[in-house]
Amino acid sequence: MSRREEPRREDQDQRLEEYFMKYHTMVIRNVYQRMKDYYAAEDICQETFIRLAGHLDEVPPEKVKAWLICVSDNLALDILRKHKSKEAALERMQEEVRRKQGTEPDNVVERLEEFRETGMALKELKEIRPNWYEVIRMSCLEDMDTRAIGKALGVRPMLVSKWKERGRRWLRDAYRKKKEDG
Repeated sequence: MSRREEPRREDQDQRLEEYFMKYHTMVIRNVYQRMKDYYAAEDICQETFIRLAGHLDEVPPEKVKAWLICVSDNLALDILRKHKSKEAALERMQEEVRRKQGTEPDNVVERLEEFRETGMALKELKEIRPNWYEVIRMSCLEDMDTRAIGKALGVRPMLVSKWKERGRRWLRDAYRKKKEDG
């Protein structure tokens, strides 16, 4: 890096930090109102400012606030759309299982109970370890590989592998415990 680029880079870093200090709470509040999920709002806020860093020279200072709102709204809408399509896919899968199991009445109650227990375990995992849940969801429902998940979440693939392993282990243990408890 040349001496000329260094002060420019420092100036950009300083401007970005100033914008973050000034607007990050507003971005989180704005996204939270839409998503009702604080952790998702924080993640979207982080992604919004990362994108701002890439476009800092292109966005006039008087339009930064509007740009942040626009980008964070679009990111939130993307996530909400993906969530709805995943819910629809899950419903289709459950319907297919019900249809297949419908020919064997003895298994229907058993299968429904397993789905209920699995759903409860997944819901609990989502509440206590949202990162593990997201990795497992992306891996299983979206059929994404470790690298793609890491890129989507902004973390290293090695961390994705650890979260996936830990999440699966946690789910197995939770499922076994629920089975034992009856």
